[in-house]
Amino acid sequence: MQATSSMTQTAGTESLLGILKDLHLDVKDIEGSLIITRDGLTMAANGLNFDVDSAGAVCRELYGQGSNLAHELHRGGLHEVLLKTDHGYVLVTPAGEKAFLALLARADANLGLIFLEIQRTAVAVAAAFADLK
Repeated sequence: MQATSSMTQTAGTESLLGILKDLHLDVKDIEGSLIITRDGLTMAANGLNFDVDSAGAVCRELYGQGSNLAHELHRGGLHEVLLKTDHGYVLVTPAGEKAFLALLARADANLGLIFLEIQRTAVAVAAAFADLK
């Protein structure tokens, strides 16, 4: 599957794409993934066949709304958003102070493994963003 986007490939985005490709190799239940700036700009995507720029903006908004809801319900800070849909899961989590990591997973996915790997990958994304100038 090929993502449609206006993203320009640079050394930094190639590094981010490599992180996503490694994640897909490690966890077969993941069907697609995005790395999004805190402003909602998609920096890298893998395994997706739709407009990843729009999807990135919506993922950023979803996390923001989830954070607002957690605050209103006095549940503390938000760590991640998990949506269960007819066709699987969508998971959005922070990746450091500058990015989000979003995953699409199969309906029968091993969520324990995905939660473990998304945290490991979020650390790698945060480190990659620290290297971007």
